[in-house]
Amino acid sequence: MAAVAFAAIRRSFAAIPTSPGARRTISLASLVHSQAARNPSGLALSAPQQNVKWNYQELSERSVEVAGMLSKLGYQQGDVLVTDLPNSAENLVLQVACSHIGTAVATVKDKKALADLSSAVTVRGAITHQAEGATEVLQTAELPVPTVALEHLDGTLGLFQGSSLAPEAVVADSSTPLGYWSSTKPLTCGEALSTMGADACNQLGLTAADRVLVSITLCHAFGIGSAVGAAFTAGSAVVLPGASVIRGCGSPTQRAEVTLKVLASEQCTILFADVHTLKALPPPAGADLSSLRGGACKIGSGATFLHDVKEAKLGPDGELRPLEYAGIPLVAVGKK
Repeated sequence: MAAVAFAAIRRSFAAIPTSPGARRTISLASLVHSQAARNPSGLALSAPQQNVKWNYQELSERSVEVAGMLSKLGYQQGDVLVTDLPNSAENLVLQVACSHIGTAVATVKDKKALADLSSAVTVRGAITHQAEGATEVLQTAELPVPTVALEHLDGTLGLFQGSSLAPEAVVADSSTPLGYWSSTKPLTCGEALSTMGADACNQLGLTAADRVLVSITLCHAFGIGSAVGAAFTAGSAVVLPGASVIRGCGSPTQRAEVTLKVLASEQCTILFADVHTLKALPPPAGADLSSLRGGACKIGSGATFLHDVKEAKLGPDGELRPLEYAGIPLVAVGKK
C-alpha cells in the first residue's frame, strides 16, 4: 500500500489528545494511529512465540491493511465479526482493524449463542483458526460473508496481506461497540478505553518505556480494555505470551508456564493476570525478573482497582496469600 496513505492516516490522528478525560474520538485504532504519529518506532507489540515484534508504525499499517481486506469482503461500520482466534498477534491486529472501520468483534460459545447474537446485531461473518479445539460453529456458520479460516498463526495474517485499500477510520465515540464477548450486550469503546484503559494506565503509572505482559484473554473487557487499552494509551508495548497453544482463557498451568518464560525473556515491567494464573505461576527460580515493577490481578467481576486488598485466594486449598509475584506487589482488580 502506498506510504502516502498511511502517512495521511497518521497525520489525521496526530493531534488527538490521550490524556484521561479528554473529549476525543476513542477507539483501539485511534489509539494505535495516534501513537504511530507521535512515536512510530516505539515498540507496540511483541509476541515472541510468533517471532513478532512490531513498532507502532508497523502495527498501524498492518491494521489498516487488514481493515482494507475486511472492507473488500463487505464489512462496514455497525457490523459484527465473530472470531475464535487465540491470544495471538492476529487477534490483536484484527481487533484494531475492525475498530478502524467501525466493526465490532465478538465471541460465541455455541450455535444458540451465535443465533442470539445474530438476532440482536448484524453478524457479517467470522474468522477462525484451523486448529484442533477451534470453534466448530464458526467453521460451519452460514453468514453473509463466508468464514475465513487461518491455517497458521505466524504473524503474517495469511489471506489478509497486501490490501491496496486504505479505508478512512470511522469516527467512534464512547457509545461505539468494541466487542461482544459471549454476550448480546456490547463492551463499548467508552467503557473499555476511556474508563478501564485510562484508569489502568493511571493506576499503574504506565509510560512508553513499559512492556505490558497480557496473560489474559484479549476477548474480554479486562484484557482488551484494562490491559491493552492502558498500554496503547501510554504508548507502552503489549506483550502476548501465547499463540495457538493458548485458546480463550486457556489452562492456568499452561498460561503460567509461558507467562514466566516471557516475563523474563521480554523483560516485562507490568503483568496483567488473574488469580488462576497467579496461583499456578511457579517460583521464579533463576528467571531474571529484575524489570518487573508491578501489575494487576483480576480477583472477581468488576474493573475497580482495589489498592486496599492485599491478599487473594492463592493457596492450594484456597487460603489467602499476599497478592504478589517474585516479591512485586500486584493491585487487585474487581468490585468494591
